[in-house]
Amino acid sequence: MSTTPLAGNSPATSLPILPVLPPSGYTSPSRATFTATPPLALRRQTNVEQGRALEVLGHAIEYLVDSRMFLYEESSTPADGEAVRILMRLSRHVFDQCEEVVPVGRRLRSWLSVHLQTSTH
Repeated sequence: MSTTPLAGNSPATSLPILPVLPPSGYTSPSRATFTATPPLALRRQTNVEQGRALEVLGHAIEYLVDSRMFLYEESSTPADGEAVRILMRLSRHVFDQCEEVVPVGRRLRSWLSVHLQTSTH
């Protein structure tokens, strides 16, 4: 993965250049199918650095959206939307790097389903 250095920072503090992709699980509206059960929530365990990065990115996204929402003298530009999308991609990248936490109940159900299927066959 290539990186781009931040202005005035060393390459060691570079941000990854992320591809422009639709969100995980994205289905175009023309191909969408609706089911009765929602997808399982994904839980992640963050370390201190990841938690702080998610917090800062969230505040930056909120600030950009809020500061552009009520512009009277000028309208928001495509660059404003692109800035928000970049921050959201970075936030998702940090989230994806966090360790996944599988609840005990889900692990137990998975284990039982595997062992019950193999014992009946």
